Amino acid sequence: MSRPGFSFLVCPDPELLRLRVAALLAGAGGAEPWERKTHWGDEELTARFWQDLGSANLMGSRTAVVLRRAEKLKAEDWERFVPALRGFNEGVWPFFCLEGEWDRGKAAIPKILTKHKFWTVAEKKGWVWQSRGLFGDGMAAFVRTWTQERGVKVRPDALKALCQALPEDAGAAALELSKLELALGPDKTIGPAEVELVAPTGEMDFFE
Repeated sequence: MSRPGFSFLVCPDPELLRLRVAALLAGAGGAEPWERKTHWGDEELTARFWQDLGSANLMGSRTAVVLRRAEKLKAEDWERFVPALRGFNEGVWPFFCLEGEWDRGKAAIPKILTKHKFWTVAEKKGWVWQSRGLFGDGMAAFVRTWTQERGVKVRPDALKALCQALPEDAGAAALELSKLELALGPDKTIGPAEVELVAPTGEMDFFE
């Protein structure tokens, strides 16, 4: 088994969750691409969801079953995962996204979930990823990854200001960085002057 049997992603930022799932799937290797199927924990789990979760590995196909807002699941829902997660399905990779807001630096993990053996197994094997989002060092790490992937440089005297100017939402921050990239010169370097181009965060007056 070269990848987790299942993964728990604990983060309130949807874009960071999307990027984490993409990174894990890309790192899993294999010639056959992963087909991603998304379901929602704040809605009733349909027969389609359970079919996706238990589908067989046919013709080498691989499915990533992503359950968003899994923190909204009921106790009886978690109980139904006991037999589903007991074995390893090579063709199916379940992702449980726990998206509750953190409280005093602690992740919002349902107590009923922590009582199940599959959670204990996931913690022991390192199948749980946690991120508070783009707070503190999280923003700087996000900016470094984003710029490195695109060959953009950030001057040391501009990095702190850029991190402070960007919105603390990965989707919105990526949009601002993409707009900023279009304004860069041939050297593709962000300096203090370029940081001024970032749209101010906070409440907007739509009548302006």
